[in-house]
Order: sequence, then C-alpha cells, then structure tokens
Amino acid sequence: MANSKIEISKELLRSRIDTVAKNWLRTDATDSFDAVLLVTGLVADDEVQADKTIAMHHWLFGFEFPETVVILQRGGKVIVWTSSKKVKYFQDFEGPDFRLVQRVTPASVAADASQFKEVMDLLRTGGGSNVVLGIPQKETPKGPFAQVVADVLPTLSGFTVEDCREGISRLLAKKDEQEVKVTKESCSFACEVMKKFSETMETIIDEERQVTHAKVCSEIEDILDNDADMNKICSKTGLQPSQLDISSTLLQTGKTFNLKPGAMPTDDQVAMTGAYVLSVSTRCREYAATVTRTMMVNPSTDQKEAYLLTLEVIQLVINRLKPGAMFKDVYREAKGKVQSARPDLVPRLVKSLGYLTGLELRDSLARLDEKSEREVEAGNIFVIAAGFESATMVAGQQPWAVWVAQTVLVPASGEAQVLTSACSSKLQHVMWELDDGDRDAGSGAVAAQGKPTLPVAATQPAAAAAPAVLPVAATQPAGAKRGPNSKKQPVPKAPPKAKAAKKQEAQPQRQSTRLSATTSSSQAPAPAVQGRARSTRGVTQQVKESMAEQVRLEEMQMQLRAQKLAAMRQRFEQQGSLSSCPPGRGAMAPKKLGDCKAYADPSKIPKPANCVQIDVAAEALLVPIKGALVPFHCRTIKNMARFTTDNFEYLRVNFFVPGQGKSSEDFPEGGADRLYVKELVFKSKNGDNFHSVRQSFVEVQKRLKFKDTQGEVNNAGGTKEVLKVIAGPPVIRDMNMRPTMGSGSRRSVGQLEAHANCLRFMVRGQTEKVELFYSQVKHAFFQPCGKGTLIVLMHFHLKEAVMIGKKKTFDVQFFTEVAALTEDLSTRRAGNAHDPDEILEEQREQELKERLNTVFHEFCKKVQAIPTCPLTFSIPEQDLSFPGVAHKGSVTMYPCNKALVALQEWPPFCLSLEDIDIVVFERAMLTTREFDMAFINKDYSQPPVRVTMVPTSSIDFIKSWLANMKMIWYSVTMNMNWQMVLKEIISDPQNFFENNGWEGWFGDVGGASSEEAAEGSDFVDEDSDADEDDDDGDDDFDGDDAEEESDAYEDDDEESGLDWDELEREAERSDRKRDRERGAEKASTKRQPPAKKTRR
Repeated sequence: MANSKIEISKELLRSRIDTVAKNWLRTDATDSFDAVLLVTGLVADDEVQADKTIAMHHWLFGFEFPETVVILQRGGKVIVWTSSKKVKYFQDFEGPDFRLVQRVTPASVAADASQFKEVMDLLRTGGGSNVVLGIPQKETPKGPFAQVVADVLPTLSGFTVEDCREGISRLLAKKDEQEVKVTKESCSFACEVMKKFSETMETIIDEERQVTHAKVCSEIEDILDNDADMNKICSKTGLQPSQLDISSTLLQTGKTFNLKPGAMPTDDQVAMTGAYVLSVSTRCREYAATVTRTMMVNPSTDQKEAYLLTLEVIQLVINRLKPGAMFKDVYREAKGKVQSARPDLVPRLVKSLGYLTGLELRDSLARLDEKSEREVEAGNIFVIAAGFESATMVAGQQPWAVWVAQTVLVPASGEAQVLTSACSSKLQHVMWELDDGDRDAGSGAVAAQGKPTLPVAATQPAAAAAPAVLPVAATQPAGAKRGPNSKKQPVPKAPPKAKAAKKQEAQPQRQSTRLSATTSSSQAPAPAVQGRARSTRGVTQQVKESMAEQVRLEEMQMQLRAQKLAAMRQRFEQQGSLSSCPPGRGAMAPKKLGDCKAYADPSKIPKPANCVQIDVAAEALLVPIKGALVPFHCRTIKNMARFTTDNFEYLRVNFFVPGQGKSSEDFPEGGADRLYVKELVFKSKNGDNFHSVRQSFVEVQKRLKFKDTQGEVNNAGGTKEVLKVIAGPPVIRDMNMRPTMGSGSRRSVGQLEAHANCLRFMVRGQTEKVELFYSQVKHAFFQPCGKGTLIVLMHFHLKEAVMIGKKKTFDVQFFTEVAALTEDLSTRRAGNAHDPDEILEEQREQELKERLNTVFHEFCKKVQAIPTCPLTFSIPEQDLSFPGVAHKGSVTMYPCNKALVALQEWPPFCLSLEDIDIVVFERAMLTTREFDMAFINKDYSQPPVRVTMVPTSSIDFIKSWLANMKMIWYSVTMNMNWQMVLKEIISDPQNFFENNGWEGWFGDVGGASSEEAAEGSDFVDEDSDADEDDDDGDDDFDGDDAEEESDAYEDDDEESGLDWDELEREAERSDRKRDRERGAEKASTKRQPPAKKTRR
C-alpha cells in the first residue's frame, strides 16, 4: 500500500458506523451480539480466505488493512488494534468512541497474545459479565498474527462466541446510492469485457484455432495489461484503469459443462461447434458485477427452445424481485414456469437461480434457491443466473448446456433494473448457423426446414468490423429448385490480394470447404470437400451485423430526435430565442462611431500645423481645414492609400459610410439632411509626410485591434483566481508551447508545472509565463506519438479565451518533437533498407517515442492525482481516426468521448460536442467518394462548423460514434445554404417547432440513396418533352456508340478491375463522346431555342 494513495474518508466511515449502530447485525431478526470481532491476516492473492471480513474492511474504510483487529460494539464504538505503520491512517478518528491500540514492537507470538488479552479486556469493561462476541466462522485468515487471535480467543473467559456471517450478509446486502453508482460502473466494464470475449471467440471459431479454455480466459484477463484495450474501454465508460479489475473469466465448450458459480476453465480444447458458455466477473472499486452468455453454433431446435425458455425464466425472476418477496417463492415460481413449458427440462434446471453480490463476488448465504428463507430488500443487487445443465445425449448428439446471467438492482419502488443490458442476450445475437451442405439429418440442423441463417452476436458497431463482403453464390445442379427462403447471392468483386487467397485455397492439406470471398466469379466453384462447409458464415455474419447495426442506429436516432425536439422547445421557452451565445465565446459588441471621442474638449487639440498628421495618443487623424485642425477618430477611417501621379504624391483617406461596413445607427445622431464624408484626398510634391501618416495609421489600427481583443477577454468573465503553489509539483521540461508568446516563428520552450489550481508554463531564460487555471479548462487531451505522427502533446481547450502574447486563443498546446518536422532534401542520402545507420536511427527514434510517451503519460496521471485538480485527460481514439478538411488543409480527425479533435497541426481543430445541436452529413450518397459534415451549434446565430472531404467509407463508424455520444445526425444529398436556413429558423421559431423541428427539413431524406432520390424526385422539367422531340430529328449517336455503351455496362459487371489497355480504350471512347456532345451544343445554338416554362 502506497502511503500517498491511502486516505480514509471521514464522511464514509462516520456514515457506515452510524449504519452499523442503527441496523445492528442480526440473525433471524434477533439482536444476538454485543460486539463483532473482525480479524485479517496476511494478504494472499491466490485464495480468498476471509470474504466477509475483507468486505467489511472495504465497506468501512475503503481499503483492506492486513494483520488488523477491528471490534465493532453495539452502541457504535470501535476498537482498532494494528501496527504502528497502519495506526497513523486512523489517528484522525481517535476519540472516546474510536479507540486505537498500537501493536507492540518487535512483534512476537507471546507479545501479541498478551496484548490481545488487553484489547479484549477493553471490550469486557463495557459489555458486562458475559459478552456475546460475533465472529465470521468458517473463515481462516492466514499468518502468525491471525493464528495468535484464533488460539487465544477460546481461552478467554466471559465471552460467548457465535457466528455473525448472516448478520454481515444482511448488513452489506442493502446498497446505498454511492454503492449502486459504483456497481453500475462495474457492470459497464463487465459488458465491455464480454464484448471483447465474444469477438475473441468469433475469431477463434472463424480461424479454427486450436487453443484451450484456460488459454482463452488468460488472454481476456490480460486486457488489464493492454493499454490500447483499456484506453478504448475507459474512453467509452469514463472510468479509470486503476479502479478496474477482472475477478474471473470462464469458458466452457465441448462435452463438459459445470454451471456452478466459481467454476474454473479447463485445459480442454475449444470446440468448433455446439454450445459456448462465456462468463465474466469484474470489479470497480471492489464492487463486483457478473455477466454470462451462451453462444451456440449450429443449434438444434431443442437448444433454441431451451435458450428462449432461459430468457423467459430470467425475465420472470426479475419481475418477481420486489421488496418482501421470499427467495424460495421466486425460485418455485420459476421452476413452475419450466414445468408448464418443458417438463423434460425440469431435472436440468440449475439448483440456484442467483445470489446477492456486492463487495463479495458471491454471497454464499444469500442464494436464490428452493430452501432460502431470505426476503428481497430494497437496495439488493442480484446476479440472476438461469440455465439448464448438460445431460446424457442420445447417440449422435453432442452435449450442450445453456447459462445466462444478468446483474440486477432491486429499487425501493418500480421494476427491477438490469444493469448489464448493454450486452445483448437476444437469440439472434448469440447464435451462429453455418450453411453446411453435408450436415447429417441427426445433427439437429434446421437448414432443412428452410429457415434463414442468423448472425453472430453483434458485439461491436458495424463500422468497427471489417468491410462486409458478399458471399460467392453456392453451386446448384442445373434445374435444381431453390428453397422458399433462399436468395440468389450477388457476385463479389475480386480484391487486389486475390492471388494470395487463391494460392491458400489450392493447398490440399487444409480439409475445409470454406470458399474464400476473393474467389473470382469467372472461375468454376471449388468442389465440395467433406467437413464443415463455412462458405457463407463469415460474410453473412458481417452483412447481417451491418444491417442490424443500421436498424439499431435508426431506432436510437428516432428516440434521440424526439428528446432533442423537447429539449429545444424547453431551451426556447427559457431563453426566448434559439440564438444565445455561450459564455466566454461571444465577441464584444462593436463600438459605435458615435461613442468614439479623440479629445474631451477642443482645448486638448494640438496647435494648428500646415500638414496632415496622426495623433497616436488620441488615435485621431488631424486635417488642417481653413487654419484649424479638424480631428477624425481612426475608428471612422476604413483605409488609407498612397499613390503618385504626374510627379505629385497623393494620400487618399476612405471613411466608413452607411452601407459600406457600417449602418446609420453606428453614426452620431443628426438631422435628416446630414452629410457623410466618404473620402479625403491630399496632394503634395513631397511624399515623406504621407508615408509617416500612413505608417502611424497602421500602428494605431494594430493598437485598437489589440485593445478590442483584450477587452473581449476581460469582459468574458475571466477567472480571478490566484495561483496556489504546491511544494515539489509535477514538472515536465523542454516543452514547446503553441501559440508562441513572441512574434514570428520564434518558439516558446520552457517547463510546465502543475500546482494546486493551475498549470504554469515558464519560458526558459525569460520572465514570461502562462498560467492556465483548472477552472478555465473545458477539455484536456493527451495524444501520444503514434503511427504517422511526430510529436507527443498535451492540449487544453478552454472555456474562455486567454491572451498569450498579443493573441487571443481558446486552445493552448504543449508538445515535444520526436523527430524533425522538416527535412533538408539536399543533404539527404539515398535510402537503403539494409543500411545499419538507418536501422539504428529508426530504433533510436522508436525508443525516443516510447520514452516521451511514458513521460507525458506519467505527468498526466500526476496531474489527475492532485486532490484539487478536476481535470481528466482524454486520449484520442487512434483506431477511429479518419481524414477530413477542417480549416484549409487535410488533417486526421480523432473522435474522443466528448469532442472531435485534430491536434497535430496548428491551428488545431477542437469541437466540443456539448455545444453541438445536430450533425448533418452533406453529399452523403453511395456514388460519391467523399462527403461533408456540418455541426450545427446550439446557438443558431453562429455559423456551422464544417468538416469536408471525409471518405464515404468512414460514415458508418462515424454514425456509430455519434450514436454512442447521444448525438443527432441527418443525411442529405446536397450542400445546404446554412446562412439562409438558420436565418429562417431564427426569424420564425414557432413555425420551426410546428414542423417538427429538424425533421421537417431532413426527416424524409435521411436514408434515401442517390438512386432513390433521383427516381422519387418531385421535380419534373416541362421542357424535357420538347427537348426530346428536337433530339429525335437530329440524333448524334449511331449504333456503334450504343454498342460501346453496352460494352461499358458489361465492363462494370466484370469480376476484376480494368487493366491499362482497357482504361486507354475507355478514355478514348469518353473523349469521342465529349466531342460529339460539344458538336451538338454548337448545332443547337444555331436553332431558335424553345421558350422556357416556369419550373414547379
């Protein structure tokens, strides 16, 4: 235990002691104990020695303290006997009701025995002549300390020892709000691990890997050591890796199934067909969660019915979990359900339908079986596990079992809540049916019944899976009739790596009839080989998973859109408008020209001079007119221009006038006959003064701009905090900062320190520093140097703008280069893959990457560990990245849990999703290679944020990511004029809501493809008939052209891509066709064009 990480919460301990005093440990509803003795021994990871004692430690203190005696008394008093190192953690609680006894040193058996008697004498003084002492019997803590207590306790007089495990079980069974919250987090982690488990099994079966059950379970438990997997899981769930643990994993396949909690995986090989029982138990801050699923490959009708009955039993149990219900009554009702539906399955029903869980993974005294007298209480959390055990099968049938488990919360009122519902248990998500042509009639196959195959569990979004590839058409004899549910399979295109796939198929030693998806349709289908035929399993699974995912996303979108419309109505009612600028983000209202004053009174104007001049201090242009200087404030000047004509120098001063950058309201009030000065032109033979005036005007403009910018930052409600320095803060040196503090391209290099309430960056060798208070930071990102990147960085997106140098910015970034961002090609040597110098250089660069990533990561963890720091660093998802154009160049976009970012280039792109109302996919058609995304701000007066040129192949997983973020998206086939759209919505919001919000704009076109949009268009050009009549008389195409077009369509249907010769011929045909079209246009211009009719 690290001293810096152990801190007992005073509020937690006080509330738990009060709970113990109020709800004293009971056995059969009778107060039976005067005190409870809890003894812990040495920590042992290989076995659980004292479940309830350790659970009480975590419940009371939040930690387990080894070799410690804790005595709880009926009145709420506590006695703790432990070593000197552990006593200091309890010193803040010491008092009359909380007594500490320090273990003598050096420790010995005799000293411990003597001191334990003294501790028990303290208990005897407040308990009378005979003290009823409760201890968790049948628990055997290990170690000399625990052994001393076990040996001395029976020798003490005046104590009656009884078992208190039942009382502890009842005390820990009722969860408070904080415990329920942590358990839900544990369930989220369990569901993510189960999805990974399912993906692993899918790969094993698909690749026919020979691996043992224990090996697979070990691979799943190794997720904790895989930073990439943990970062992905934590980004989805918002949890910290240090809080998570995997208690156990279980995989059972083949002929042996053990449906008992605590079963261990065996060293048997994973079977390729049959039933697969997968179970995962996880912990989050020591609170447990369990999820169990059964996957089936080629199940029989009997197996399917048993699985569906299992789901019905689980639902029945969940519906009956009401406060006051008896455990045995719930079990008997579930058993009656099985008896009425399938009497033959009653002997195979599991003997227990669940148990209570929490700080104990399984409470052995609270099992949901036929003999339990316990009652359901509000706040109980159950693991409901129903199933049918394996039985002796008839000849030719493989043994099978079904087991499904859910973690369920019993609230004070209402229906019980399934906390592991994120991992689907529906039949269509857990069953594989292989399209086997050689399956025996006795194998329980349902293919002969004409039922369509079902997909593998949809354990991930369709975007994250491999691109769906349609299967090769199965061979049939000529004249064979198709089944009623069979469909003709489309012929796939051959990918570039088809040769490798064909070579692999040609190997005779692989006894599999699985047809590769890369087989060309021009070849004869592969002959059937005896064995399992898996020609369509993988591809059918992918297609159906993709379809199921699309349906799921559409259903989710319908719900989210209804919620969004209600939220928009509420926002409109509260604000009275849909245009409201977020705090800290709005620009200060421009200063009116009528408010600009160069001089307070005429006496402040300088003495007249016979030349034009700029008063820099007063920010005014002084013009001599009739012997007096007339001042013009520089804010009224639009620009100045200097030019030479006929040996004379001219200076033209252009002013703002209504309609040219300003409105009439910006000018001082006057009569109806007021005049505006639009420009002044000065002429001189010497242009030196004009040059000085123009340069001074430019400097004044810069000063005014900086003043306005600084005023916006100051008026945005900036923080007034003061830096709170801590001793020995986390520091990282040799950092670069963007934006730079100086002008030009000079870099700002220095060190970054993390203090109690602020990050401070100090430039090396200078007094300049930048302070970023934690309260100013909206999002914090850590992006390690990965593939295709050359810098490791920390990025902070701010709630309000700050001034760095003379620049206003919402983004501050600290980074270090792993390699030079630019390279001088003139000094570069010719590359050689076997050059040892280049190999060493690559190795050094890779080592530097890893070292810098570790340094930055450790710094981020230290910052998060500061007690007063609320920041949580998000890591951009490398696997979900996609290219796009955000500013002016193409960058790589990285989705995060709260934002979409592109941080490698400067200026950065950081879009906070909490400021976005909806997302619109523009040009989203199957026929285009790229599409655009428009992010509509919640403030409709702000222009949308657009990301263009996104590959169409990325749209599926972008939709999945947005759905996980609870974001609304629509699809349109064109680019929108957002300025007009938002202006119309702001001008008439009532009409916007009456038309169902954004559904009135995009609801009907969200899922239409380009072809459907073209066929279903309501627009008809009335000139089309006339044009067709004119074209009939002067046809520019002959029969050869029709043949060429026919050939082109046939080429599109070919299996493989076009070679260079075919591409050349295609280009020639395209050129000839374009020349003919140009000739037709010239001919049509000579004729009188028909009168155009109005389009409707």
